[in-house]
Amino acid sequence: MFRLDMGAWEIGVSYDVNVSRLRTASQAMGGFEVSMVFKSFLNRWNSTLNSVNCPSF
Repeated sequence: MFRLDMGAWEIGVSYDVNVSRLRTASQAMGGFEVSMVFKSFLNRWNSTLNSVNCPSF
């Protein structure tokens, strides 16, 4: 997994390993995943910001 933190934005790239038995649908292949996250919609003075606890890697 690779993550780039740019202020209000976060861009990540990861690889999803396929371990499913549904080989006819997936052909036993995994795939790359790209994520783009906008983090500034929460105000840092907002009380709900402190109640959202997400893991940090």
